[in-house]
Amino acid sequence: MPEASYLQAGDAISFTTVAALSAGEVIQVPDGRAAVAVTDYIAGAIAVGSVSGIHRMSKTDLQIYVPGQRMYWDASASKVTAIPPITAADYFVGCCVADA
Repeated sequence: MPEASYLQAGDAISFTTVAALSAGEVIQVPDGRAAVAVTDYIAGAIAVGSVSGIHRMSKTDLQIYVPGQRMYWDASASKVTAIPPITAADYFVGCCVADA
C-alpha cells in the first residue's frame, strides 16, 4: 500500500456548508484554513473554497500593512487585521503581498 494517495488539487477544498454562503465570502473550512467561497451555496450544500492564491480582502481601517505581514480574519468586523485572533471565531488567513 502506498504511503499517500492523491485526493484532489490543493488549491481548493470541498466541504459541507453550515449556513448559506455568498461568492467571495471568507470562511474557515473544517481543517482550520481560511477559504474564499467560489460561488453562492445554500446551507447544507457541498461547497468549494479557494484556499490558495491571492485575494483582495476588506481591511481594518487605520491599520497599515506591509508585504509578508501575517493577516488574520476578524469575524466580528468581516475584515482582515494585523491583530492576532481575539476570539475563537477569528483565524489566520495568510500574509500580506502589497502595502495597504
